[in-house]
Amino acid sequence: MSDLIKFERQVQAKLLATERQRKVYQEQLNQRTSHLLQRSIQFRQVASDLLEAVLRPRIEKVTALLGDGHVESAGNVGRYCCTCHFSPAGRFPSTTRLELGVSHDSQFEQLLLLYDLEILPVPFAFEGSGEIAFPLAAVDERRAVSWVDERLLRFVDTHIRLRETDLPSKVSDEDVFGFAA
Repeated sequence: MSDLIKFERQVQAKLLATERQRKVYQEQLNQRTSHLLQRSIQFRQVASDLLEAVLRPRIEKVTALLGDGHVESAGNVGRYCCTCHFSPAGRFPSTTRLELGVSHDSQFEQLLLLYDLEILPVPFAFEGSGEIAFPLAAVDERRAVSWVDERLLRFVDTHIRLRETDLPSKVSDEDVFGFAA
């Protein structure tokens, strides 16, 4: 009978150890989830502030000064971006979409400023995308503004160049899509 009691205690010890491990894991998971939620809330506030104080006013100003585009509101809840569209300009029949946005890494530790420029058909090489990362807890707004301003000034240069581009006599698939079809 003592063998059975010894066996029972061994099983109980294993079950108790497993339960302790589960509780420790659950506590760690709860802490990580709580921290992630706090960083998510912080991200939403910082992203909203950057969108309204930095990105939107600048993209609206550029669009107004260039005079031939329109700004699209970010209609998606939780999407922190500002997009403007330009109809074909000059003699080259290209449409342009410029987007500035704010995103984050998977753990909400880094805030990402994003730049995306699409011109179709593609008349020449240009900077199509870029990003810069900041620690979410310490976003350097001056550096962020400088980065956004640099991208927008490069866009203005690209847009001016697009206006001045002559329409080629023959447009190939490579010109339009960047590769031969």
